[in-house]
Amino acid sequence: MLASVARPGRAGSFPGPERVLCSFRKQTARSQMTCPPEESPARVPIYFVTHHEDHLPLALGMLRAQVFAHRDGALLAHYDPLPIVSRDAAGMHALWKRHGRGIWLFSDYLWSQEYNLGLAAAVKAADRGNITVHGGPSAPKYAQACEQHMARYPQVDLVVRGEGEQTLVELLEALAGREAGEGLDVLSGVAGLSYRSQGRVVRTPERPRIADVDSLPSPYLGGHFDHYGGEVVAAIIETNRGCPYACTFCDWGSATQQKIRRFDLDRVKAEIEWIGRKGIQVLWIADANFGVFQRDVEIAAFIAETKARFGAPREVVVNYPKNATEKIAEIVKIFARAGICGQGVVSIQTTDPETLRVIRRDNIRVDKYDELARIFREEGLPLSTDLMIGLPGATPASFKADLQRYFDEDIWVKAYRTQLLPNSPMADPDYLREHRIRVDANKFLVATASYDEKDLAAMVSLWLGFNILDGYGVLRYVSRHLQWDHGVPGTDLVQRLVQGVQSAPGSYPAIASMFRNFNANRPAETDWARFHEEIGRFITDAFGVTMDPALRTVLRANALAMPSPGRAMPETHHLDHDVVAYFRDHLDGPGGRRLADYPPGEFRLEDPFGLCRTGACGVEQYDSHQVFFELTSPVSRRRSVPNFVASAPEEALAD
Repeated sequence: MLASVARPGRAGSFPGPERVLCSFRKQTARSQMTCPPEESPARVPIYFVTHHEDHLPLALGMLRAQVFAHRDGALLAHYDPLPIVSRDAAGMHALWKRHGRGIWLFSDYLWSQEYNLGLAAAVKAADRGNITVHGGPSAPKYAQACEQHMARYPQVDLVVRGEGEQTLVELLEALAGREAGEGLDVLSGVAGLSYRSQGRVVRTPERPRIADVDSLPSPYLGGHFDHYGGEVVAAIIETNRGCPYACTFCDWGSATQQKIRRFDLDRVKAEIEWIGRKGIQVLWIADANFGVFQRDVEIAAFIAETKARFGAPREVVVNYPKNATEKIAEIVKIFARAGICGQGVVSIQTTDPETLRVIRRDNIRVDKYDELARIFREEGLPLSTDLMIGLPGATPASFKADLQRYFDEDIWVKAYRTQLLPNSPMADPDYLREHRIRVDANKFLVATASYDEKDLAAMVSLWLGFNILDGYGVLRYVSRHLQWDHGVPGTDLVQRLVQGVQSAPGSYPAIASMFRNFNANRPAETDWARFHEEIGRFITDAFGVTMDPALRTVLRANALAMPSPGRAMPETHHLDHDVVAYFRDHLDGPGGRRLADYPPGEFRLEDPFGLCRTGACGVEQYDSHQVFFELTSPVSRRRSVPNFVASAPEEALAD
């Protein structure tokens, strides 16, 4: 129900609605009980529906803490807020069997909504007297969308719009005074609700934002997660709420109406210490723009201190400011020195002026990203960027230009398909019509006024090829040599390879096999020498580049930089041309000299993360903005400490 909390990572593995409903019914049949006794208990139970065994659900914790604190606990005379414990559908059934009819709270996100709707259907089928309350970013706020949603899902009794803490306690107060048999119209005076009444959906006025966020008690410090159970990997905190931007694809700014409100610094530090004491390895900071305030540097330093004291957290996941500043570099440097996995991620989404205008993001200074990239390069810090595929206003040419921009900067890129969030400005009916937006069954954009489905397929194919060849370093050395010495842009090479494999896979079997199998299976068992030899032939065929000693050198260097089982690391190789000096000159300065002009040199490779152990290359980061695949060399991309090793000393990082 708390709309401001960001997504905590991987989706869960709960079944869909029909399987949840079936599981709940089977449990009921086994207990030979159609529903609990009709008489009302002394106190009405409140059920908090959880989804991830390994994540502490901040939104639900904030709600439970507010119920306990409201009017000095006055609601506890009427309600029994059950402990927040990690439970699957069968566990929820057992809880219902024990406590009976009550109020069920669902926090709907893209990854939890299907499960929530299934469980809501199950509990309503078991007892129509259960009241299901849905909130969160995927509970639609637009009037027409909300009515359609509630018509489609009759198991949804109430939808909470926006921040849920105050709405919930007022809702509970109203329901506590309801007479027997009285409907939900007792909620007409509670702002921020949509509810069912006599066959129609009633929409109450909008609720103002919570002005004093420190009036909201902490679920961590109040003990509301003390009995969660499960193997908790991640915990989520907010240091502030709000976002000053109104990007159309995002529901953050529209949900918080711009002004940022900060939680007390001592409270934030106490929550971080609680997480560290519990040994929770991943800290997710759910701010829209962590790093926008100078105090965020102090918070980062406290996280580092906590890790030194308790060994946790070992990874920090954040959303950094849109108008990037030097504070980001300072924060990332603190994490790097503390051995915490966490890098600078700038959510650029696109640099195309027309697309930025269409998505109402043209108030963000793109040149700030170039400045940040320079600072990170000088400080030797890891940096990546987020792009979005298929934004309204985008075209295949503009998306290719975005990739090329960050190829030139040698910055990791992570790209996502654009998805229509139900509470984002993009979901406004007028905006949908204006930009002729069409979506698929999962709400991913498939066409807009600026591109059609064929164009989208071209953008997706380009990204998939780019991610393999540049993100994982498979052609990182070769593609830059081709651009620097022969004027062939890196994205042109990727595009031609993708098109070549699609049109004639039999001509280049090793390349075709790479594209076909890499994303599904990434062990260090590829015959890299054969693959890069075939790449050399493709380059000669497609671009007319002569297979000279310089091209042979960079092909060999790229093959050596790929992990292979059984290699005794470190290794030092003698190359006909000094690839290290060549790369440093071009990445850190104006460049200008061709590789053929460099004398012989050494190429030293290390494997601090154990990538040459068979199967190790299939390890994924919790937050996959950085890739651990290319072996470490003097010119490999800077990486932070990974989260899949017990320790990673400073010397494990690239110079």
